[in-house]
Amino acid sequence: MTLVQVKNHKVYDLPTLLRIALKSVFEPENMTTEQYDLMMSSIIDWKNHLNMKSEAGEGMMSAVDEENEYVLQRIGNLLKENEEGKLERRKEYYRIHKIDYKKAYRLPGSWVPQDFARAKELYESLPKGEQ
Repeated sequence: MTLVQVKNHKVYDLPTLLRIALKSVFEPENMTTEQYDLMMSSIIDWKNHLNMKSEAGEGMMSAVDEENEYVLQRIGNLLKENEEGKLERRKEYYRIHKIDYKKAYRLPGSWVPQDFARAKELYESLPKGEQ
């Protein structure tokens, strides 16, 4: 877990923030109160940081900042949908079919070489018209 120090605050970097947000949605029982609080404060600190950079540059943001803002928006939407109960069917579907949410959201490190070998075998076993 990577933490970044910003103005005497501990803040998750964006990849870690995404992992923690997904964990809060799909594995809330494994979240500590500290992790949840740090996740929420990190979102706020990142948003404040991006707003400050946008205002300082007269509304011009770099491509990296725009990408960071997009990631923050996606994290915010995910948390909002979870609070509204819109993800319950997805969580149930993943549970029934034993789908790892980390793989479904393509988190780095969640795929291992055995997964790719299995996918290749399944693909090659399909009839020619379905490939």
